[in-house]
Amino acid sequence: MDAKRKPPKSELEVLRSLIREVIDATAEKNEASDEFDIVMGQFPSGLPHPDGSQRIANSSQRLSFARKKAMIAHTRLTDFLDRGIVPDDLQKTG
Repeated sequence: MDAKRKPPKSELEVLRSLIREVIDATAEKNEASDEFDIVMGQFPSGLPHPDGSQRIANSSQRLSFARKKAMIAHTRLTDFLDRGIVPDDLQKTG
């Protein structure tokens, strides 16, 4: 969610914005998942190198954050579609 973004002026703009959020969050989640798979695949013996544990932890944390972000984006879109709830950051001002 970009803090510099102007609030949408219509329901169509809100919908487009929420769909864009879902697309972006899903892409980020997929990238994080791919990265995690690569990191985990580098340790076929199951025993990571000394710095490997930190790489696994970092990759896992990034994936967890990306999944939460995607879930929030999906929830915002679903709330708008099902209940007409416009998120505060996308409401008209003035």
